[in-house]
Amino acid sequence: MKKLVILPIFTLFFTFSNNVMANDAANIAIDSYNNFQSGFVRVDDESEHMAVLKAVVNYKINDFEYKKDIEKLRTNKRFNQKVKKMMDQLENDKYKDSKNKRIQKILEDAGKKIYNILD
Repeated sequence: MKKLVILPIFTLFFTFSNNVMANDAANIAIDSYNNFQSGFVRVDDESEHMAVLKAVVNYKINDFEYKKDIEKLRTNKRFNQKVKKMMDQLENDKYKDSKNKRIQKILEDAGKKIYNILD
């Protein structure tokens, strides 16, 4: 019997902005993956693409071109209220409306393109 297993340790990679810490977390995740013995391990492509997208966005948000403006946006009340309204429209439920399905498809496609460029 095949099991779908997504190792939560991989999420550590996405929580660090420091490259050294991110690399350490990635190495921990790889070691954990290699030591994982029970059952068949498989992650679907869409999940891989979304994980790569999140990692790249978290890394590139600190890009020289964006860093100053991103810092300004973090303290901009009006912008933060607008983003909160946008986020309130999103759902992570099994049954998503068409807007959420379109957004998810855009994210999956972007993740796939980035994955293919970097792989």
